[in-house]
Amino acid sequence: AYPKTEWATWANRILYDAEHLMPGMKAPSFDVTSIQGETVALDSLRGKYVPVEFYVPGQREFLEELPLRSALVHAADERDFEIISISLESDPRVNKAFLENFEFPGTLAFLPGGLQSSVASWYNVRALPKRILVDRQGNIVSNYEGPYMRAIIQEMSVLFAREGQQG
Repeated sequence: AYPKTEWATWANRILYDAEHLMPGMKAPSFDVTSIQGETVALDSLRGKYVPVEFYVPGQREFLEELPLRSALVHAADERDFEIISISLESDPRVNKAFLENFEFPGTLAFLPGGLQSSVASWYNVRALPKRILVDRQGNIVSNYEGPYMRAIIQEMSVLFAREGQQG
């Protein structure tokens, strides 16, 4: 009813999430280039749980969660788990400087187009950090905007415990 307003933009974003990023839906496929120069495809990680996280270096909320993030990566079995961290900072020097100062396990990549990149659009990235937990079949388990690493850790614990009971 009110096109080109803040409310219309917000409503379109909510509709996009409802149509593309809800639990049980297939996660949007993507390829990114890791900081080592290797192509990483989400589809190649089937069989693993994959938290996909978007961040910008130096963001306070992201920095505060780095110890929790690192603990999750170290506690998870790499056969069952792979975290992909995607920086929206397009300057490789900023990303390199950031990574030199922090322990940052997992697959690290950056999007040269930042928020304007296709991958950021497919995942409807607006608030940071943004994390999407993808299951072994490539489906979305949950979608988090903001500092919710504790919730992801709890969700991963439940998923692994449920699998342990089944097999």
